[in-house]
Amino acid sequence: MKKTNNLNSSQSEVKTKKRVGFNFIDVLIILFVLAFIFVVINVVSPLSVFKKFFADQTYTVRYTVEFLCVDEEYVNMIGESDAVVDSVSKHSLGTVDAVDNDTIYTTLEYNEADGS
Repeated sequence: MKKTNNLNSSQSEVKTKKRVGFNFIDVLIILFVLAFIFVVINVVSPLSVFKKFFADQTYTVRYTVEFLCVDEEYVNMIGESDAVVDSVSKHSLGTVDAVDNDTIYTTLEYNEADGS
């Protein structure tokens, strides 16, 4: 019986000796996970740290829109300095600078091969 007790005590000593604790690799893994969580939260969050760095950058975008096959009663409904609003998000996209009802920017041709 004493041999069994000695064997059990030596096994418990071996088990406690194998446990070292945190090492350098564990600390690096924990820091990597914390940094990843920090970046994900700041990219998704409206209070992002990264958005403060890029908040001052604004750009002016100009584009031309052509509407085809519009009824005569609707042609004059868009005028200069009218607000342009996104119909889904209701955000303002800007204002209309100029309206030209006489210029045709594209020409349509009938393709007999495919019927379009």
